[in-house]
Amino acid sequence: KLSDIQNGTYNPQEWADKGYQLPKFDMKSVRQKTHDEPTWLHFGAGNIFRGFIARLQHQLLDQGLVKSGIVAADTFDYDIIDKIYTPFDNMTLMVSLLPDGSLEKDVVASIAQGLRAGAAFPEDMERLKAIFRNPSLQMVSYTITEKGYALQNIQGEFFPFVQADFDNGPAKCSHAMSMTAALLLERARKELAGEVDFWRAVQYLFFRQWNAWKAYVNGLGISIIGDLPIYVAGDSADVWANRTQFQLDENLLPTEVAGCPPDAFTADGQLWGNPLYDYERMEKDGFGWWIRRIEGASRLFDVIRIDHFRGLESYWAVPYGEETAKNGCW
Repeated sequence: KLSDIQNGTYNPQEWADKGYQLPKFDMKSVRQKTHDEPTWLHFGAGNIFRGFIARLQHQLLDQGLVKSGIVAADTFDYDIIDKIYTPFDNMTLMVSLLPDGSLEKDVVASIAQGLRAGAAFPEDMERLKAIFRNPSLQMVSYTITEKGYALQNIQGEFFPFVQADFDNGPAKCSHAMSMTAALLLERARKELAGEVDFWRAVQYLFFRQWNAWKAYVNGLGISIIGDLPIYVAGDSADVWANRTQFQLDENLLPTEVAGCPPDAFTADGQLWGNPLYDYERMEKDGFGWWIRRIEGASRLFDVIRIDHFRGLESYWAVPYGEETAKNGCW
């Protein structure tokens, strides 16, 4: 049995006499190395992966060219892990029919672990997060069908299961691409933890000092006027957290950007480059983003000046990618 190979309770010669090629590498050390320092995670644990990709890694292990195996994960068919991987210690008996009619029988043992990538399996998910946080990880690969990589239907609308991932957030996603994004976020949280904590502290100190100063000057009868720019930066938290409120394409790039037309001061106009608001979409939720923005500013200032109101009444729109503002329109 395949499990006898992992347990060490097998007769190698008996397997060889029956034409089976067994691993030449130390399976226990490879699995330990993969656990401690994973380098390769693969999504899509089906036959194509086991018969080709995993077999290639097995050959590299046999030749001593690599030291760790592959961790395989599946986001769709969990039975592959439960019924094919786990009962046989993640090994595969690969049988190939050669042109001369003979059979080639290889025990492929390069898969060190099989995981179910889904919110219903918290232990497996914690292991996946640990793999992504590990700096040893070098590659993530896929053998998945359109069920795993397609995000939109022919009308350009997100599939319901993809939209559900947007609604539920990274902790409860199920689609392979959503899962990858969530795990990359986990990696970024570790790699950027120090920088994030620094800026959290900076913001905390700023607001504490600002609020103390504002209370002091207000006590002297002085009011503070705050400037609220009409537009926000494309890489701002405002845009990334409220993407549907802006005129962005499917790649989250602006379709048109802000600016001013040519005038007596500049023949090219002014190309500001900020993404434009989708006012029709904003109107559907009662301009909630603008209300929240002004409420936030009102906690900092006593009087708010919107710079410039013209961006609310009408605006100059320049096609994204233009080098000047000349080719825009109101």
